[in-house]
Parts: sequence; C-alpha cells; structure tokens
Amino acid sequence: VEVFVGNAGGTGTLIWSDEEKGYVVTAKHVVEGGGKVVVVWQDGYKSYGKIVGQGRYYDTAIIAVTPPPESIFIPVADKFVPKDETVDILGYGGQYNINTKDIKLEHWKSKVLGYKRVDQGNVQLALMQLTVGAVSGDSGGPILYDGKLAGIVVGGQLDSYNGQPIDSHGPYCEPIMNLLRQVNPQLFTTQCPGGQCYPPRSPMIVRP
Repeated sequence: VEVFVGNAGGTGTLIWSDEEKGYVVTAKHVVEGGGKVVVVWQDGYKSYGKIVGQGRYYDTAIIAVTPPPESIFIPVADKFVPKDETVDILGYGGQYNINTKDIKLEHWKSKVLGYKRVDQGNVQLALMQLTVGAVSGDSGGPILYDGKLAGIVVGGQLDSYNGQPIDSHGPYCEPIMNLLRQVNPQLFTTQCPGGQCYPPRSPMIVRP
C-alpha cells in the first residue's frame, strides 16, 4: 500500500486484518511528521489510519486501518533470512520526482548481504542489508521471503560520487513482530488453542 502523512509518503504492508480492522507496517520516519494518515491500495481504495505503535529504537511504525473488503494480509516471518538468499522487495519509489498519478508499485529481487550492526545510543541494532538501492517512496516497503514479511526497507547508502543508492537496509522480522505484539497482544494469545497462533488464516500476497 501507499502511505501518506502530511507531505511525506512511503510504502507499507498489511500484516494482519479481520473483517473490521487491520494493521499496516511502515517506516517510522514516514509517519513521524504529523498530519492525517491516508493509506491507498493499488485499486484506489483509501483508508484513513491511526498510528498505534512506533519502534523505540528501530525505524518501524504500525498504522490501524479499516481494510478493503476481502483483503488478505502478508504475515510477519518468524525467522530471519540467511545471508546470500534472494528476497523480493516492493515499493512506490519516486514520489518526489514524478506526478502522483504516475507512481507505480515497483518489484525487484535482491540478495541478502548480511546483517549490519548499527549503534543507536546504548543499543546496538541489527539491520538486514540488501544489494538493491532504495529511493524516495520505498521507505517502509516489504522485504518478502517465502511468502512472508522478512523485514522492511528504511534507507540505504549513497554512492559518494553520484549520490545514487548502492544498497538498502532495514529492520528484520523480529522487531516488527515485537511491535505488533505490543500493539495487540491478543493476536498471540486468544485467536486459537495453543497460544502463539499468529496469523489466524492462510496468507496470500494481494493488495500490497
């Protein structure tokens, strides 16, 4: 999905939904500017959202929305992607240099370079590092592996010569799952016998 907050824009993914509500994950820096949150699906369906969770250290945020009828979410993975595996990335990159009506969802494949360590105050974060560079509008876009959300794109390193992105990076699945658990613990305790049962229904990749 496309996520718009004030003058900022990015990409998001529906990671849980039922008939009445859903949760979209995106990058925290996409939504922290303040303003009305608008989520737009590929078919043009629009939802007004509310920010219900933000990562304390990781660049993650969760938006509560009213999803389209019969929407099916992409669940968060329960394990990290090994180095050198290939993942799929989706994003609405280019929002600041083309007309809104011309923005299209882009899809590309990338190798996982590994997990780099980044110091955030007294905390050391682990970020998934990818070979493909991200551009404006890709922030919050899903990193998919085996049909599940393995992470999200939040930024990248620029080439010092021409300023072009040479890689991208972002939080992997665990901090995203932890944030979802903080937002709605009942997803993990009451949906079915045995406790840890997220997600409660089979995933299909639709309405990214």
